Amino acid sequence: MMSHRIFSTRNRPAHAGPYALDRLVRTPHMPDLADLHMPEISFSRPERPFDLVNAMADHQTMLDVLRDGLVNQARAEIPEDPAERAN
Repeated sequence: MMSHRIFSTRNRPAHAGPYALDRLVRTPHMPDLADLHMPEISFSRPERPFDLVNAMADHQTMLDVLRDGLVNQARAEIPEDPAERAN
């Protein structure tokens, strides 16, 4: 089954990409996110002991350690030569 394009990108510059995001309307203010509710995710299904979701709790804990881990305080040296900096 072939997919058909609804809009042509023939005259669109290649660096702009296939999606016309530059046509989106921008607003000067941020949206109010106070009403945004993120539900609590539970990785526990005690009534179904062989469910894959039960194993995801350990995996998520491991990812939390990586995400919230220590940050290296050492600063890297930045070369003065622009060619060396690009390399």
